[in-house]
Amino acid sequence: PKRMQSNEATLKTFTCPIHKDEPVQRVNPKPSSGQVVYCVECIMETEGAIKSNLVTIKNLVEQLPESLNAKKNVKIGSRPPESFTDLFKNKDKDIQKFADFMNLQKEQVCKNYKIIQDSLLEIIEKSKQKALYEIDA
Repeated sequence: PKRMQSNEATLKTFTCPIHKDEPVQRVNPKPSSGQVVYCVECIMETEGAIKSNLVTIKNLVEQLPESLNAKKNVKIGSRPPESFTDLFKNKDKDIQKFADFMNLQKEQVCKNYKIIQDSLLEIIEKSKQKALYEIDA
């Protein structure tokens, strides 16, 4: 995205997803569904209440702190809901349980390979004994 220059802040410009060569001029701050960003072509094709609700990206950014403060349930710096923190309450126990499970799996793999190794060594030893017996015979 390109950048727009202003005295106060630098905002990126974005291209319209519908009209690929057109820069976004307005956004819908309360999209119920569908289109969120609008270039000049999109604005000309739009009618009714949606058109009157469109704002510039700069205005949207400037309105954001006000909008966040206006919401009663959203407080910057507040704690997350208890139902969310409960998910992480037993995090250390869960991690330890998982580590224990993985260690058991590793032990089982080692035991299985030891069984295979012992079986192969037995076969090799029998083969060696047979070869020695045939030499003596």
